Amino acid sequence: MGGKIDSSINRGNALYIFRLGGQNYHSIGSLLLANGSKPKFSQLYIYDTENEISNRQKCFGGEKDQSTSIDSDIIEDIKVILELNNVLVRSYKMVRDTFLKNPEVDMKLRLIERRERDGRTYNLPTASEVAALIVGDICDSIEKRDIVVQTKTRLLQRISELHPLYLLIQYSLLFPYGDDGYSVYTLHRGVSFTANSKRAKCTMREYFDFRIQDRDHSFSLILNSKRLFQQFLVHAYTMMETGRLHYIHRYPSAVRLPFHLPNQQQIVYGEDDDIDDVMDKPFVVASKFTSWIECNAINSEARELTYVEFPTKLVWILNGRFWKRRKVGKAIGRIHSVSPNHGEAYFLRILLNIVKGPTSFDEIRTVNGETHSSVRDACYALGLLDDDKEYIDAIKEASHFGSGFIYASYLLHC
Repeated sequence: MGGKIDSSINRGNALYIFRLGGQNYHSIGSLLLANGSKPKFSQLYIYDTENEISNRQKCFGGEKDQSTSIDSDIIEDIKVILELNNVLVRSYKMVRDTFLKNPEVDMKLRLIERRERDGRTYNLPTASEVAALIVGDICDSIEKRDIVVQTKTRLLQRISELHPLYLLIQYSLLFPYGDDGYSVYTLHRGVSFTANSKRAKCTMREYFDFRIQDRDHSFSLILNSKRLFQQFLVHAYTMMETGRLHYIHRYPSAVRLPFHLPNQQQIVYGEDDDIDDVMDKPFVVASKFTSWIECNAINSEARELTYVEFPTKLVWILNGRFWKRRKVGKAIGRIHSVSPNHGEAYFLRILLNIVKGPTSFDEIRTVNGETHSSVRDACYALGLLDDDKEYIDAIKEASHFGSGFIYASYLLHC
């Protein structure tokens, strides 16, 4: 576990607390020991297996203090159970047998990410489905999240939280039969994946919800693992948060872009508010839309962007009611949808996806030096209404965002 475990909080006779700090991750070493290093973790399945019990005792109790070591009988019992039932342990034993026959062989262990069969329907995965031995160079069939354990190196390899063996490698005692952990390919039970499926696959949170659910007439090894259960819960939480961060990093946030016709911005006020005080409020004087126009007047780079492109390069500062150059993060713009029966507002939305850098409302309606009397006329002058393309695109967008009301409006008025 890559995070830093804080044990200082556990003092006295209070309930045990598992506290983890820093970034949590899991890494794996090579198959064989690097020169001068001692065996640990999965290397113990391969190194000096005739003395495997004592080697594991040394990992817990140290070289000198054998009195604090775990009982050798317990280690032996766990070893036998895992060797008989755990497919990943058997894979490492295959590596051991191969090295015993040919100590000089250049061999790697590929831990396969994707399964051909659903483990909930079929039996537990076999050794050939979980791991493969690679002799010589790595083949081209290696998938993105496959784990390739090198023959001998001092470097550690980070394992993806989305690999089905991620939890099994960390918690072999909680998964003694070698069943897979979370996989991005797991479908909801009884649901088949189709192009029209909104979310047929199981999320990481749903997986952990299922794992920690207490069921009648069913023993849960995870729920009865005491302190290890607390560590498992913390680890599960960090996995979900890591997944969310990866999603945010990969998919930029969407910035909603309101717009309005001249002097028609929305105003929210109470029945007892003084109208002069309301009109002097900052959100009336400077809306996000009017501030875009003002920014174009003073920023030459901003004039190279459409309204919908603005959030990719600039960020809206709410307190100051102005646009500022974006320094970090990613974002895309989404202009508010408008029904065609709103007339000029609908055609204004069409122009805002095309027009770059207007410094006034009049410039939005200006085409080839001629300022048109209406936004609709400007759309015609640009050839945007010569066919049904704009309406078709609008219907597709309304359907994509699940706006049934707007979708129905298009069908009525287009």
